[in-house]
Parts: sequence; C-alpha cells; structure tokens
Amino acid sequence: MIEHESHSHAHHTGLPWLDLVIAGSAIFISIVSLIVSIQHGSTIEKLVAANEKQVEASTLPIVRFTTGNLLENVNVVHFDLRNGGTGPAIVEWFRVKWNGQPVKGPGDLLTLCCRSKTQRAGSVWQNVASGMTLPAGQSESIFQIRAADAEIGSKEGQENITAAEYGSP
Repeated sequence: MIEHESHSHAHHTGLPWLDLVIAGSAIFISIVSLIVSIQHGSTIEKLVAANEKQVEASTLPIVRFTTGNLLENVNVVHFDLRNGGTGPAIVEWFRVKWNGQPVKGPGDLLTLCCRSKTQRAGSVWQNVASGMTLPAGQSESIFQIRAADAEIGSKEGQENITAAEYGSP
C-alpha cells in the first residue's frame, strides 16, 4: 500500500480579514502576557527585598556596654555587655581604653585607674568577650572586682575610662 504525502496548511476561515484579526489577537495576547509576567517578576523581587529587610530588622542585635558598682547587694565594680536587640550578637573583638589607650587586661586597667602601688589582685574575675556569641536579651559580665579589693583613686581618675569598643559582623 502506498501512503500519500500530506501537506499541512493553516486553517482558514475563508475570510481573509478574520484570519488577520485572529492572528493579530493571538500575537497581542502573547505580548500582553509577556509584559504581565515581567511586571510580576519585578514585583516579586521587590517583595523579596522588603521581606529580607524585615527579617534583618527583626533579628537585629543591639549590643551595649554597661558598668556598675553594685551586684547582688555586694560592692563590685563590673563591666558588662548586654544585647538589647532581638537577634544574637557575635562579638568579634572587644577593647577597653583608659585615657585613650587600650588596656591589656584587668590587671593593667586596675594599675592605671585604681592603684597607687601594686597590690595583690584580690578577687578579680575576667571573661574574654572576643569571639563570644551573646543571645538576644542576655547580658554577660566581662570584668568584676570587689570594691574592697581595689584601691579606688580620685573621682577624676574614674571618669577617664572611655566607652568600650567592640565589633561584630
């Protein structure tokens, strides 16, 4: 049996103007669909960017350096870091300065600020803050010394400590 070749032709309505209107309508609908798709993609990108900003703001750490001289009804000089934000804070580095110069540690700070002569350290407590993760709403003492163990100098000397510096990502 011999098969005949068939040629496909576009279907025509028999009215050339109607064929043109149908073809033009199909092209118009395709162009409108393309424009709507592009606009929708742009809107979605803006929504994603706004959502990322909202997520970042809702997980923002706010680290504060605080000091005090009373802790649990005991005269204790203490330095603390407090995260008052809503997300965890990663403290990459931490530095305390006295008269504009960084101190090497609690002993160095005590020598510069509070001691007229070297004496025994007493009960000094130190916590290394660099590299620490501080959860939201938590505080961490980084330095404590009982007031009885420190020889406090003049009030003028106590005001020389500058705000602690710290960095996070």
